[in-house]
Amino acid sequence: MQTKKVLMVVSGAEKAEIVREAFFGAVTPQVPASILQMHPDFTLVGDQEALRLI
Repeated sequence: MQTKKVLMVVSGAEKAEIVREAFFGAVTPQVPASILQMHPDFTLVGDQEALRLI
């Protein structure tokens, strides 16, 4: 969380559910990536399959 910028790249249909949980669900220890919702400069890049549930 101390880094200035975070870029995450996701690909593939198998990532779709965790992407939804991590970035559109609650911030929780069960989904460690969810803390990135609180980062001031976070960018998520993904293909259509990985982002299909958002």
